Amino acid sequence: MTPKEKAEEIVSSMEYWLGEGNSLAKQSALIASDYVIDADYNSLEYYGNLSCKEYWQQVKQEIEKL
Repeated sequence: MTPKEKAEEIVSSMEYWLGEGNSLAKQSALIASDYVIDADYNSLEYYGNLSCKEYWQQVKQEIEKL
């Protein structure tokens, strides 16, 4: 799943609970992505050529564009 697809999925999930078009959905998605980025662990998981942290940083950038 690309960072853009993941961003859309997360925002969509938040909109399901908060209502479509709700600005809190995007803010909630940004907060959730920050928690993943700031997680203090050494993940060896890669998404294509991106490390876990790099992937989630790109997801956050895509959420900001929505």
